[in-house]
Amino acid sequence: MTRPSFSGRVLLPWTLGLALVACEKKQEPSDARPQTQAIRVDPPAPPKSPPAPAPPQNPPAQNPAPLLVLPESAYSARLAFDGEKLVLTTPLGVHILDAQGKVESRAAAFGHLARFDRGRIVFHRDGAFWSQALMPKRADKRLAPTKADPSLMSLKGTELAWVEPEAEAGQALFALGRTAPHLVYRSPGTISALHIEGDHAFFVEQSREGAWRIGRASLDKSAVVWTEPRRSRPPAMLTGSERALYYYEGLEGGVHELAFDFSADRVLVRDFICSPLAAAVDLFCASVTGVQRVPLDEAPPIPLATAQDGPIPFIVARATEIAWVSDVGPEKLAVRRLSLAAP
Repeated sequence: MTRPSFSGRVLLPWTLGLALVACEKKQEPSDARPQTQAIRVDPPAPPKSPPAPAPPQNPPAQNPAPLLVLPESAYSARLAFDGEKLVLTTPLGVHILDAQGKVESRAAAFGHLARFDRGRIVFHRDGAFWSQALMPKRADKRLAPTKADPSLMSLKGTELAWVEPEAEAGQALFALGRTAPHLVYRSPGTISALHIEGDHAFFVEQSREGAWRIGRASLDKSAVVWTEPRRSRPPAMLTGSERALYYYEGLEGGVHELAFDFSADRVLVRDFICSPLAAAVDLFCASVTGVQRVPLDEAPPIPLATAQDGPIPFIVARATEIAWVSDVGPEKLAVRRLSLAAP
């Protein structure tokens, strides 16, 4: 019998072992799980909010037709409201304009200082102040004599104040008491603006050295209270409302709101022309370009009316409307009126 070779005895078991191992690996179940790739899913985008509404646009500036044209200078004319009527006083008479545009005119020699308030016209003539009812039924009433022709006057209700030149130098501020006029303040300089509010007279005093300040004096002759002196452009006009006093200090100084007790003085707008001016719920400024509304919350001015035919020497305002006098030619004036939209 032939025995297998040594190599045969060795290789055969080894080969069978490899085969068994290979079979076991093929039959052994795998514990590995299929790998999945994570997919990023973004949350849905929130719905887009609608665009913000555009800020409301101011209506375009208007150019209302004149209610009245007169062959007189515009620079001594003054306007005032009387209920639904508008009263124009000039050196030569009074003109009453109703809401429908009807005009009633009456000639009178008032002179260059004439103001209307609360049913009467106060004017200066023949060395004295006089009072005349808007619809006179009796003779004019003599109020107070003057030593010289006044340069300024202010009328508010029953209160009357005026400025006269002094014989030597300077000027004097007078007020009408219950029975006679009395001196309120004697200025060594010049009083260039005057306004009555409540029972006080407010005025601008210019010194000979060029400084100016605003004074407040009770009409019963109490001491004068002053703002700090300044060397800018002095205000040519003072006006007021129930809220405060207002003045214009030129382009750089701007438009000011001054508390009646002088405790606060804030600038409403700068680099802006505001002369003349009138106060109501807001401030109203006239210039060679027209009329603009200046909100008291320091918002930008709002154009209201154009001034296509000439400068505006005087403007008056109340909560619902404004009116102004325009210089429309040599010795020629026009009166315009404009209703106001809510601010």
